[in-house]
Amino acid sequence: MNAVYSLLASILILFPRKGRSIIHNYDRKIIAPGILLIMVSQCTTLMFYTSQPYVAVVFIFTFFAGNTFLPLYLNYGTLLSAFTDNTTTDLSFEGFCKKFEVSPRETDIVREICNGLSNKEISDKLFISLQTVKDHTHRIYIKTNVRSRVQLINLVKEVMKT
Repeated sequence: MNAVYSLLASILILFPRKGRSIIHNYDRKIIAPGILLIMVSQCTTLMFYTSQPYVAVVFIFTFFAGNTFLPLYLNYGTLLSAFTDNTTTDLSFEGFCKKFEVSPRETDIVREICNGLSNKEISDKLFISLQTVKDHTHRIYIKTNVRSRVQLINLVKEVMKT
């Protein structure tokens, strides 16, 4: 059952249904193999169990130690923007950018996105390449846990509303 559960969990984490994952791609690539590795270490000790008590103790240790991986990783190793407290409102635009750790150049990009400019218009206005605008936009999406310009604009309005 542990093997089936772990394989199913790893598959669901690696290949989430469209629009259903709050876990970043980087974290998914660590969590899924981590779960599989833990499952292999737990099942390996069971293969050597014949009635020797020390093998049972090793299994119990690997079982409990392995099951602490996911909570510890989610608490200390993830990109936590998806899990941050969203109860703070009434922030200024600068407060919004500070809350989501948006760099000064990314702040310019967010401001222009909120003004309704396209990537090409932003690149012309800020004198940067189109690819640079796309790169900044992608990093902004990751930091704010959004997937589109509309979601970003709505998030900025929601955080800044009075």
